[in-house]
Order: sequence, then structure tokens, then C-alpha cells
Amino acid sequence: MPPPILSLQALAWKIKVPLARLQKIAGNVDKHYDELRLLKGDKLRVLHVPHDELKDIQRRICKHVLEPISLGDEVHGGVRGRSTLTNAERHLGKPCVVCLDVKSFFPPDY
Repeated sequence: MPPPILSLQALAWKIKVPLARLQKIAGNVDKHYDELRLLKGDKLRVLHVPHDELKDIQRRICKHVLEPISLGDEVHGGVRGRSTLTNAERHLGKPCVVCLDVKSFFPPDY
């Protein structure tokens, strides 16, 4: 397990983004997204899409902070080389498998 990142300055150094820039974006993060509305069937889906600079920072955090963390075999979501298919394969042949979906998990204004 990599050592914890205990300050914004340490994070800035780790992801190679100037501290002042990271502070400015973090302090005003809502202004770094565009709202995209998609009609999916008869339902409206609202996406909040990060601007290129924020997306670059998010990718740097993923690569330099999150990917080095070792996750257990049971974790499949968002892990390179794993998917819903690899997750389902672990349950083949089991005597009982419970499938459920949480309806309206995210609030409408999320």
C-alpha cells in the first residue's frame, strides 16, 4: 500500500500539477463541468461532464494515486482488466445468486 497523501501540496506533487492551479480548480470545481442532457427513451438523463483540464487532473489522480492501490479479487468496477462479465463469472455454479437493482439510486438533481 502506498503511503497516504496528507495534504493538497503532496497531492499536487504526486500528480505533477502546480499547487496554485489545483487549489484554484478545487475551490471553484462547479465551474469546471458542463451539464449535458440526454433523452434516453422517455427519461431525461443529466450528465455533468468535466472540462478538459479537470478531466486531465482526474486521470492523473487515477493513474498516480488510485491505480497503485491494491484491490482485492472481489472488486471489479472501475478496475482495469475487470468488468461486469468477470464479476459474473465468479458466481457461475453457485447454489444461490441474488441480483438486485436500486431504483432511483441517485437523486433527480444529482
